[in-house]
Amino acid sequence: MSTIKALADIISNGVASIQAACDSRNVSFPSLDEPFTPQSNAVRQEIYSDIIPIIAAAHQLIATLQAPPAYAIEKATSYLIAPSVSAVLAGNVVEILRDAGPQGLHVNVIAAENNMDGRKLARVLRFLANHHIFKEVTPDVFTNTSISSTLDTGKPLNELLQNTQEKYDNTQGFAALVGHLTDESLKSAAYLSDTLTDPRTASSYEPTESAFNRAFGTPNGMFEWYEQPENAFRLRRFNAGMRATAGETSEVLEGFEWDQLPKNSIVVDVGGGIGAMTKHLADNHKQLRYIVQDRAATIEGAVKVWETERPEAIKSGLVSLQVQDFFEEQPVTNASVFLLRAVVHDWPEHYAKKILQRLRPAATSTTKLILIEHIVRYSCRSEGQFKDIPGADEPEAPEPLLPNYGISGGREYVVDLQMMNLLNAQERTIPQFMELLRSAGWKLDRVIRSPSDRFALLVASPL
Repeated sequence: MSTIKALADIISNGVASIQAACDSRNVSFPSLDEPFTPQSNAVRQEIYSDIIPIIAAAHQLIATLQAPPAYAIEKATSYLIAPSVSAVLAGNVVEILRDAGPQGLHVNVIAAENNMDGRKLARVLRFLANHHIFKEVTPDVFTNTSISSTLDTGKPLNELLQNTQEKYDNTQGFAALVGHLTDESLKSAAYLSDTLTDPRTASSYEPTESAFNRAFGTPNGMFEWYEQPENAFRLRRFNAGMRATAGETSEVLEGFEWDQLPKNSIVVDVGGGIGAMTKHLADNHKQLRYIVQDRAATIEGAVKVWETERPEAIKSGLVSLQVQDFFEEQPVTNASVFLLRAVVHDWPEHYAKKILQRLRPAATSTTKLILIEHIVRYSCRSEGQFKDIPGADEPEAPEPLLPNYGISGGREYVVDLQMMNLLNAQERTIPQFMELLRSAGWKLDRVIRSPSDRFALLVASPL
């Protein structure tokens, strides 16, 4: 069978399977024309394992069928998507269109609301409509799609215009995350090539010698830079965006046996930000006690969030918020679990090692270390390498697909380059995690995965 026929069969058979699943549930697969909601997305989550091969095959089929020069140009100019999205975020376009409904609005009406130029805005929206991020209903009249609706803060337009600094406060955080990606991440990425080829920075793994430092002309690492007064909005947006990513880990988080821990066991959320992940745990496992640790500026923001959203958790002692530098001695010496979500990916090897080393003397013989991270898979076939570690091996895609499902399973590769650009840090493969843990006095015991979640739990114990 030819490659293109095999790819087409994967798509055809997969779509038939999805349609059958929808029919059995008496639901329709979500349309691009419908606003995104967690409820409308539920069917996607239930059949996620059927969706991934279709997306992988579709991308590979496009790459196979399209002329190589045309494909190369398309990928080389895909950078235009991010600044276009950034522009519509800055102009509150999604919120303006939300109030108009499916009939949409003329660009001149949108421009009158946000002081943008209507003719230029039309070109941006039309470009994004080609990527299904908006829809052009009639000439120069646009409406939201399910994709653009994910960028909705949910706030009234007049509130956004009056309180620009608070745009992403008290939101679900996804629009804030995209705002971060299309600002700091995008601008840093523009300097990747310069950073990799400059002899002064080519082999550096210092957080202060990254593409981010070139882009923003700062000698400080990104987190210190965020704490400068002029970057207050970006810090608020970043913290709000991290809340959105914390929600992504809720399913895989439940793979650990929280209910088997003794009552009042202490779970320390190391580098826990505003405590979004702890919020999920505290809501579902109230028999435990939680400590969220982070830098002073972040904990200051966390206090406001918890006092607003879960004041009873603080008052009862269920949750404590603690200023702590994870490069310093760990003050909690009776923890049952040290939990680090997307922490070590923020740091190159020698710094990540120090973070984990600081936890080792504070651990008891029964303490568990849980890293919640993306795991980078090889793009070549390597199944069976880690069969002695439960969960470490992940089934590979069938031929002719890339074994890691390529783009459809590849967010970790995107995040990996973002970490390199922003922090000179990285996502890691299983061997890299094993070596990092071993060097800091820990042993990888098992890996917990979820079919619909690209994050994994790496559970380790003291050596």
